[in-house]
Amino acid sequence: MTSSDNKTLGKRLTGVVAGAMLLAGSLSAGAAVTIGQIEDFEDGTTGNWGTGQPSPLQPQNIGSGGPAGLDDNYLLARSSGGAGAGSRLVLINEVDFTGDLAAAGVTGINMDVNNLGATALSLRLFVESAKGNTVSTNAIELPSGSGWQSVAFSLLPEDLSSTSPLGPVLAAVTQIRLFHNAAAVFPGSPIAASLGIDNVSAVPEPGAKWLTAGGLCLLGAYAVARRRQVAKQPATPRH
Repeated sequence: MTSSDNKTLGKRLTGVVAGAMLLAGSLSAGAAVTIGQIEDFEDGTTGNWGTGQPSPLQPQNIGSGGPAGLDDNYLLARSSGGAGAGSRLVLINEVDFTGDLAAAGVTGINMDVNNLGATALSLRLFVESAKGNTVSTNAIELPSGSGWQSVAFSLLPEDLSSTSPLGPVLAAVTQIRLFHNAAAVFPGSPIAASLGIDNVSAVPEPGAKWLTAGGLCLLGAYAVARRRQVAKQPATPRH
């Protein structure tokens, strides 16, 4: 391979990487949600999570005891059961996971959860939009005293139940709600519960996630091959 060939190949691979990064970045254009964002509650606040009503049991930031143990903050959500405000377990976010999730390439929301209460929980996501609503078809079952567990809520069409077309719903999300209910309906049923959550993140579709990584691998392989080629070339005689 000549020096000219090396330069041409290098330019082409660099172009591939640049194109991959631009394409991956364009997937999040026009959406409030951003791939790679994560809420770890280390700032000492409850972030943009709330109950959406004047509940006596508002979410709290707990300064230690998260998935990483000592000094790892997490968010604590509670409900009282019975009737009235605060009887249902629900957390609402109207900021971080809104907008056009499809354009952003988001196909799920991951988080760490810990059932700190005495009753098993059936956790689901409810996605609200001006175009309709949708809910997780299958709940994530979390036994009492579960300890910290990493869970994934899929936003793929086959994992959601909706009476409205999913395309428009996921293109104009106004809020998401994490809640408890054994059935795939919202609102949830009353329950006395205590739930810790941490490290909430938006998950990209696999194609977007690996596109940039693949481009970087190609560029790395070129760099290795280039170094080997240079090492094999005979030294230029000095006069």
